[in-house]
Parts: sequence; C-alpha cells; structure tokens
Amino acid sequence: MRLSILNAELAIHEFALLSNTSLFYITPDFQRLESLYACLHASRSWFDLFLTISPALYPGIPFSLYTQMSHNVVASYRLATFEGPDWDLTAARQTINPSIVLDQIIQNMSQVRDLAGLNSGDGDISDPFTEVAKRLSSIKGWWDAKFGPPLGAEVPVFDEVAAMNQSMAFWDEGWLSEALPGPWLYQPELYHI
Repeated sequence: MRLSILNAELAIHEFALLSNTSLFYITPDFQRLESLYACLHASRSWFDLFLTISPALYPGIPFSLYTQMSHNVVASYRLATFEGPDWDLTAARQTINPSIVLDQIIQNMSQVRDLAGLNSGDGDISDPFTEVAKRLSSIKGWWDAKFGPPLGAEVPVFDEVAAMNQSMAFWDEGWLSEALPGPWLYQPELYHI
C-alpha cells in the first residue's frame, strides 16, 4: 500500500518534469522546484521500500508494482537529467542515482530464480526475472556509458549494439504491449478513413 501511495505522489508532482507547460507561466518557479523535489523524494522512498522486499517474494508481487518500478526508473532518469532553473543535478543524482538503483534491482532480480525455487535444473531455460535483469543491465550500461558510473564503481565494457538489440527486443515483447496498452499499438490498416 505504501508503495502505491509513493507512486501516486510521484505521479501528482511529475508534471514539473514537463519542459513546456503553461501552468508555470502563472505560478512561481519555486512551486515547480518544490514539485521536482517531491518527485525526487517520492521516487527515492519508493525504491528504498521496494528494495527491502526479499527477492524470494518477487514472484508473488502484483504486476502493478513492476509497472510502478518502471515508472520510478523512468522518473529517476528524468530527474537525474532535468535541466531547469535552480534544479541541482548533482544533488538529484546523489539522492537517486539511476545507475545505483538499477544495480540493486538487477542484483535482486538475478537472485529470484534460486531464492524462489524457480530453478528447474535446466540451465538453458530462463525465467522472467533473469530476463528483466539482463535488460536492465543494458539500460544501466547505457547510463554508465553516457553519464559515468557512480564514484568507486568499476566501469563496465559497454556494447552499444548489443544493448540496443536487447532494448528493442524488450519493447517488442507481446506481453509488454498487452500489459501496457497505448498509442504504440495503433495499426493503420485497421482504420480505413
């Protein structure tokens, strides 16, 4: 329940991340800054709470929490790259560094198979959690290559072509399209005008 409340708080204040919104022409800049910090702290709190859940319990977590996780990953990226008056990118990245957050999620997702007893003994069969960990590793590699890894972290070798292929495969998954319907499902041949 607390995770959903934090995600709702993020969603309420997320309008501050819009680059061009007329709302800020009639309200002072400090309100936008206040909303940006509310987003930052809601997302950070969401990850702090989510990462306390044992990876052994991940198979029983409702899909909506994984959708919230995606929402918060995207928000952390947007907050860590947002350029605006009085927004301190360094402080934002110290509060919620996408590379560190992704690394923690990847570690947890990589443990699910063994901790939850999903290991069938056949090393070739992959489970969804291992696949998500692989794809998040590609995103983390992209982030680290573009913005640098966190201080003290090892710099991984980044294969941009492999990362792009994995990323494209992730978004091409049929289950993702069904789970997250949206304008990308538009099929022009169905709409003859």
